[in-house]
Amino acid sequence: MIYTLTLNSAVDWIVETETFSLGVTNKALNEYEVLGGKGINVSVMLKNLGYETTVLGWMGQDSKLEFLNYLKAKNIDSNFVEVAGQGPGKFKNKKLNY
Repeated sequence: MIYTLTLNSAVDWIVETETFSLGVTNKALNEYEVLGGKGINVSVMLKNLGYETTVLGWMGQDSKLEFLNYLKAKNIDSNFVEVAGQGPGKFKNKKLNY
């Protein structure tokens, strides 16, 4: 059994654009959310490699159910301390080049 520690679970919001320019409105071609955080990402990879793993850490109460369902679907055990709010999130832009 390998335990991982997730101090900052995150919901990354990915927005795909044709181009990205500061100071103007940029049109989104696609957007989606990716659940993760360093410990969660490591546990998912360990599970994919065939290791038993448990994620430990802190989880925002607003996003806890979403993360628990995600980990359950991947057959990964977890034990989180619930904290107020959603927890951290990050914004990423993926520029598409054609």
